[in-house]
Parts: sequence; C-alpha cells; structure tokens
Amino acid sequence: MADGVLSREVEAWPRIKIREQNVNLAVPKGDNCFHSHVLPLSYGQEGEEEQKLTWPQSITTNTTGQFIVADNNRIKVFDCNGKFLFSFCATTEVEDIIKDVHVATDNVFVLTISYKRFRFPSSKVTVYDEEGHLYQSSDVWPNSSGISVTVNENQRVFVLLRQGLVRLRTPYTVEVCEADGQHVRSFSFKPLVGEPACITSAGGNHVIVLFTEVTNIHIHIYDEEGNFLNHVSHGLFFSMVQIGAIAFHLSTEHIIIPLIRRDDTVNIEVLTKNGMPVHTVHLETEEIDSLSGIAVTTEGRIAVLCTTKESQRNSEKHLVLVV
Repeated sequence: MADGVLSREVEAWPRIKIREQNVNLAVPKGDNCFHSHVLPLSYGQEGEEEQKLTWPQSITTNTTGQFIVADNNRIKVFDCNGKFLFSFCATTEVEDIIKDVHVATDNVFVLTISYKRFRFPSSKVTVYDEEGHLYQSSDVWPNSSGISVTVNENQRVFVLLRQGLVRLRTPYTVEVCEADGQHVRSFSFKPLVGEPACITSAGGNHVIVLFTEVTNIHIHIYDEEGNFLNHVSHGLFFSMVQIGAIAFHLSTEHIIIPLIRRDDTVNIEVLTKNGMPVHTVHLETEEIDSLSGIAVTTEGRIAVLCTTKESQRNSEKHLVLVV
C-alpha cells in the first residue's frame, strides 16, 4: 500500500486522550503498517458490587460514547472514562443467559439463550430503550443457540444462530428481522473453515461474519439478502492464541480485531475492509486469559472486554481496556 494512502487511512483516526495525554495510535513501522504501544485506561473492578464486572459476555457503545456491558444477567452502562452510570436486568426468564448486546439508535438489543430442563436451547432478542425500559421482544427461535447480534444502518437486526446440537460442521443460520421484530428472511451456511465467532454491521446493508481457526481469521462479508460478497483471510497472526471478536469503524470502514498474544498481552489489529493491515496497537497490560468483546465509538475510542489470568494471590478479574 502506498505511503500516501496509509497516511490518509491513519489521519482518519483522531488523537485519543489517555490519562491526560493525547496519543496518536499510529507510529510508523516498516512500509505496510503502523505500530504503537499504549497503556490503556482500565476499569471494571472499582466501586460497589453492583458496579463490578462478574461474568461479562459482550460490550458495545452508543452515540454518546458510553460503553454498555452485558454482565451476568444485567446490562451495565459506563461513561467514556469508565465511570459507572447505571445498570438494569436484561433477562425476562430465570433460565435466560445473555450472549451478546448491540446498540442501534440508542436502543439496546440483547441476545439471550434459554436453557429449560430437558429441552433444546432457544434464543431470542429483547430490546430496551436507553434507560433500560423493556421495549419489545422478538419471536423465539427454537432449537438454536444464539451466538451474536448486530443491527445495520437500515435498522435491520441480524442474529447469528447455531442450529440444533453442537457437532462438527454444524449448520449456522443468520435470522434477519425488522427493528420491530418482524421476520424478514434467513440464510444458512456450513463453514468450510473454522467456526463463526460473531457478526457485526459493516456499513450500508453489509454485515461481517468472523470465522476463527487456530491462528487464522476468515472474514466473510454478506449483504442483507444473504448474498456472499467477499472473503478475507489472514494468516499473519501466528503469534496469537485467541481471536474471537470484531468491530467495525463506520467512518473509516476499518475492521478492528482484538488478539491475545502468546505472552498473554493484547494486540488490536486494524484492517481495511479488504483485509489490508493499517496499524497494530499493543496494550501494555497484566496477563490476559480471555477476550469477550470489542467496541469502537464514533470518535475512534476502542474498548476491549477481557479477563485476566489467575495468580497465586489474586483471582481472575474482568476488565474493560480502553484506548
């Protein structure tokens, strides 16, 4: 990629204020990519018990730059600097487990799975307004395990589901609904490589499904009709041990992927929509055991939801890392 093109790509990202310092995430590294080391803002274990993260599953953001975390059976809302604002219960049945959360037009879309005794799991999407009041609920998808939910610019809801029992080459379905829950269509696929980890809106009527396998990622782009548009593969993450979340920055059309390195720290990889590397952000953190999600605000702030490794003196901690 030409230097001029890279410069324009990087300039589209604003400087980010981290602990009273303005940080430019892009520092030149070679001819093709930019690299930086950043000490992130960290929160999730401060304050009273209600404010702490206990079993977080997903993270998203809204138009004001707040971060919304699905934690256990609650949705917890933090401001852009990590200050806890409020929380609300986001399960309607005692058997419900939250799998994913997404915000569109500041409504909160919560994907849950219900495990009732002696039955196959079922999935549904429940919508809450920005203050946590129940707005509406979708039909229940029986005999399915919800994986991820997103909403595109046309306000259509996409739900990634695993059908039936978990087994090798299980068929997967994307259910497409209107924002009011009315079913539009569905499309299915059997992954040729890896397993689908999540789905996210990619501008216009496009969605991205992230597939993972060992050290490779595969990004499939579909339109809302279910037509396959593009496939991007990347094998440059040979030093990584976990890849399982994805976000899309609308104004720059960049794909953002968090990765756990073999030294148990975190990289954030920023790619173009065609899979070309733009820059890498290395987070200087304590040892990280797992990743649960990633979100990027309109202004370009990135939040990674993660869990630290247990040590002899301290149990694991659930944190949000923000750059």
